[in-house]
Amino acid sequence: MGNEKEDRSSAFGGRKRLRENGSQTDEDEHVAAMTQRSSTDARFDDLSDKLDRVLSACKQIESLKSEIITLRSEVKDLKDSLNFAQENITQLQTELAKTTATVEEHGDDLDSMDADIEALKRRNIKLEAYTRRENMRIYNVNEESEENIEDVVRNLFVSKMQIPPEAVKAIRFERVHRIPTKTSSQRSQSRPRPVIARVSHYQDKEFVRSFYKNLKGTDIGISDDFPKEIEDIHKTLYPVLKKAKRDQKKAFFNFDKLIIDGQLYRGKEIKNLPYYGNIMKNFVYM
Repeated sequence: MGNEKEDRSSAFGGRKRLRENGSQTDEDEHVAAMTQRSSTDARFDDLSDKLDRVLSACKQIESLKSEIITLRSEVKDLKDSLNFAQENITQLQTELAKTTATVEEHGDDLDSMDADIEALKRRNIKLEAYTRRENMRIYNVNEESEENIEDVVRNLFVSKMQIPPEAVKAIRFERVHRIPTKTSSQRSQSRPRPVIARVSHYQDKEFVRSFYKNLKGTDIGISDDFPKEIEDIHKTLYPVLKKAKRDQKKAFFNFDKLIIDGQLYRGKEIKNLPYYGNIMKNFVYM
């Protein structure tokens, strides 16, 4: 009997321990399952975040691909433009080299042409001076309306220059006129317009010239009728001429040249006179 009770007690205790041990294992398994589930959720969330980042990166990559394609197209266009520009530059350089070679080749010809042009200008001035050699320009002759200017000049020769009336009557004029102005409003009331008197024979002009000295002390002045280029030289050098005469030097204009004591004047005033001393070179004025 005693052994039977011990066996029952042992069996009961064993079952109790088994139940107790079983309950403990269930709780551990439950906790483990919960922990595993939590870990799985965490990994899933992490994977989800990574997937979201990957998808976002994919969109950026697609955008970058599109930009790269656009840049490649633009770079190609730029390369094409540069190639075209380079071709044009090469062509221009070739043409410039040819032009430079041509200019250098004909440089001496151009210099010669410039010299010929200057020579033609001087020759033209000489010819114009030659056509005016019979002209006299008379200044400060009183101007009246409806005047017979030729009669005025003849009377001036007799009254002011003391040329014999018979000699004045023998002088033949081609034309006598006043230098015109653009409009009547431009005429100065205080200064009469100069008179141009053209004689038929140069000897008559030289005859009248011999009486110029009788005009000293009057307002009347007579000079040769030169082209503008020579007149500009005279205007520039006239103060030099007057000073030389005040200094008791022999000074006069020889067409385009100022001669002082037998020497050609070469002062600073001639710096801007390109034709000075060259217009009448090798030209006989008779």
